[in-house]
Amino acid sequence: WPHVSQLHCRQCGRPVRKDSPASIWQALQSGAQHDGGKSEIRNPNSEVLITFDLPLSEKLILEESLALVSKQGYQRLLFDGQILPLEEVPSRITHHASRIKSLTVIQDRLRLTEASRPRFVEACEQAYHFGKGKLTIHELPSTTHASRITHHAPRITHPFSNRLHCAPCDLEYRDPSPALFSFNHPVGACPTCRGFGRVISID
Repeated sequence: WPHVSQLHCRQCGRPVRKDSPASIWQALQSGAQHDGGKSEIRNPNSEVLITFDLPLSEKLILEESLALVSKQGYQRLLFDGQILPLEEVPSRITHHASRIKSLTVIQDRLRLTEASRPRFVEACEQAYHFGKGKLTIHELPSTTHASRITHHAPRITHPFSNRLHCAPCDLEYRDPSPALFSFNHPVGACPTCRGFGRVISID
């Protein structure tokens, strides 16, 4: 049963699976979304951003966190609908620094052409590594300026995870085990009768 089972999210009902970089590429090429809808990602003039969220440590000030990001070779962040160079970030978020819990780091920006597939896969692997198994694909319209995502421009995001994690609902699940399918085991037992098949109550 653990090998043939299909996990569905308890909140949204969508299938939950581990998204590999190759499967992300196929999903974007087919235009499929997590909610079953369609996107315009197959438009050859459209670009995508590959990003990951980096949680901020309470022990480090913002400038120190940005310095660590820069040491890893990253130069731009996605903040409030804009692509910002690292050096411009402190002046833009001074008033919101205490409320910001994470930074959205841009791993790469590319067009989904067949020639860019190896680069896309490598970028997803790196984003998964630094994003703790989570990344987000942002669709950019063909009219987007090179340094800015306008607020009124249509922009669709696709969250992905390489774990049993429902990205849209942000719910984590465990890998299935034989005990999960046994009503005599505490893990798989009915939460109401706890596997005994009856409930003791006052008549």
